Amino acid sequence: MEKKFLITNQRDYDLHTIHYSRLEQFNPTLPLVILVHGYCGDKENAGYNNPNFDKGRYHKLATALLEVGFEVLAFDLSGQGENIREPIRISHAIQDLEDVYIYAQNLGYHTIGTVGYSMGGLVSLHARLPDRKVAVFWAPAFYPSRAASKLKRKLYSLILSLRRKPIKAGANFQDVLIDKKSFQESLLGTPDVMLQQFTIPTLILQGDCDPTVQQAWTEEAFHKMPQDANHRIKIIPRAEHHFHREILQEFITFTRDFFLKHLK
Repeated sequence: MEKKFLITNQRDYDLHTIHYSRLEQFNPTLPLVILVHGYCGDKENAGYNNPNFDKGRYHKLATALLEVGFEVLAFDLSGQGENIREPIRISHAIQDLEDVYIYAQNLGYHTIGTVGYSMGGLVSLHARLPDRKVAVFWAPAFYPSRAASKLKRKLYSLILSLRRKPIKAGANFQDVLIDKKSFQESLLGTPDVMLQQFTIPTLILQGDCDPTVQQAWTEEAFHKMPQDANHRIKIIPRAEHHFHREILQEFITFTRDFFLKHLK
């Protein structure tokens, strides 16, 4: 069962949200998974789509988790999805996740895990989520400054320095707004300290054909995390950044099995 509603964050900004549950109401006796989408994504699609990729990738993940006894919250980050447009910010996204997490805790959920895709992985890494039990990352953009070429960074910097109003950016099915601060925040420093302190059970899923978040970068980040039995990385053959069909099913299966082991 899917229920759509709004969660108001600390900035009095409404976040469009979906709750996946077998019941009409919240059931905090069950473990909860919170899904965090990527740049130009939304609560159902994870990341942006084109005609060659499956739509509703997070919807399919949520359905798979629901079938094995989890509840799921998926929400649109500020300025994206169904939300009112404002210039997107990494800092706003981090606060959004923290606010949704507090909302879930106030409902009575105590066993909570997260999935973060691409930029959502960076957000999930930096968010302060006390007592989070498990984290799964799909092709996490831990080093966003590496994802854009030097030429593209210079071009955006020049355009934004000459414009007072935000500019539209995006891909295919939706646009988002970015301004100078959006661009500056997208070039966050390396997250080494956060990686080193990330002690909860963690699974990273990464494609070996990903041109946006390269395998070497993700492996570099993983090796800065605690190296123990609770931290795993799985390289998915033939997976690019916007996986679909049988590749998507692999991501879903590994994610489901990891939560069954660590979040039940």
